[in-house]
Amino acid sequence: MICLLVFVFSNINGQQKSWYAGKSQVNITPKEGDYTLSGFRRDSETSLGVLDSLYAKILYLEFADKNLAIVTVDLVESFGDLATSFLKKEVLKRTGVEHIIVNASHTHSSPEILEHYPNNEVPKWEKAIIIEISKAIEKAKSNKRKALINAGKGYANVGHNRRKVNEDGSVTMIWSNPERFPTSPVDSIVTVLRVDDSKTMKPMVILGNYACHAVVFGEKNYKLSADFPGYVAKHVEQEIGDDVMFMFLQGAAGDIDPFLTNRQTLKEGLEHCKEIGEVLGTEIVKVSKNIKPSENFVPSLQVEEKTISVPSRFPPEKLIAMYKEQYKRQFGEEIDPSKININTGPTYGIPITTALINGEIALMTMPAEPFVEFQIDWRNRLPVKHTFFLGYTNGYVGYIPTIRAAAEGGYGANDATVWVNFGVGEMLVDKAVIDIYRFLGKF
Repeated sequence: MICLLVFVFSNINGQQKSWYAGKSQVNITPKEGDYTLSGFRRDSETSLGVLDSLYAKILYLEFADKNLAIVTVDLVESFGDLATSFLKKEVLKRTGVEHIIVNASHTHSSPEILEHYPNNEVPKWEKAIIIEISKAIEKAKSNKRKALINAGKGYANVGHNRRKVNEDGSVTMIWSNPERFPTSPVDSIVTVLRVDDSKTMKPMVILGNYACHAVVFGEKNYKLSADFPGYVAKHVEQEIGDDVMFMFLQGAAGDIDPFLTNRQTLKEGLEHCKEIGEVLGTEIVKVSKNIKPSENFVPSLQVEEKTISVPSRFPPEKLIAMYKEQYKRQFGEEIDPSKININTGPTYGIPITTALINGEIALMTMPAEPFVEFQIDWRNRLPVKHTFFLGYTNGYVGYIPTIRAAAEGGYGANDATVWVNFGVGEMLVDKAVIDIYRFLGKF
């Protein structure tokens, strides 16, 4: 079953319309004691404070009589169905904005977020930040100004593919790669969107799309942190100046880790986060400065939203049993049943969004941890200049491996972290590619 909503806006009644854009950000760092830490199994799930603050950043886009809010959050995942519904209602009530994309950086040093909570009660801290995000979207809309939008791309190598397929067909997981030996596949392309104030011709917002797990800080870190994406943001904003806001868009990072992951000391983690911040941030700054804001195109926005029902990979009882077994094998003890954070299906409603901006910038989303090949495939199959692939967006349905990876096995490919059936990722990319070709008038 597919629920479909389509919007196409450009040159209405023969009159050329303009882009309007606004920005805002809000500190979403919760108070101590209101949450448990996510991402890793730690000796204690209680936070010991804040290493660096967590933020939600908002880019509000308006074209003709329609609008879109792109939200990035320094969280392990975007909100579950219940919390997302609450967010959309709050935003609609405050602003009239109907279309929201929430992309999580996937930092593993952030509060735990569940798809489903006991008694359907979203925690107070999560409700509080949702209200703050809705206020920030309202602020971004009220600060809108006439804008220009363009994009570019560069290259950075800060991570590795953590799955090694051996000659005998077995899979070895490479959780850290200090020697930085080559692995494959890896997507070294960073795609950059630049939104300019058309009056000053200076950037208001810069967005960088790259695929890499935010897991530099590991199980020995008990403080909240945005991990390396926060350091990328600091570098870009300091180098560009002029009150620019940087937003990190996490890509298809399901099988991609930083070279140095799960650092055992705070000093090691800080050093590697700063290194990635400088390497990736420097490339984003270079690309951004080479993007020329232009009025020599016909502005347009085409957006399609779908919710696609897909089957589960395993029956619910088997998935839970696999999860318990996997936990015991990894940690040598039984898991507390209340800590089993999986959605057992038997079907999943997967929300995806595809968009085409100015006829040359394509975007698609997945509410999951997609393997990086999907991002590469999406780009290679499109006849447009620039592509953005957003994983960890508008929900979470576990890992989405390729069909080949599912057959090979390994973590995130054919275990209890995989909730949806094999072939779902390929099907979602196919549908998004068809959308873009239809937007381009090919169908």
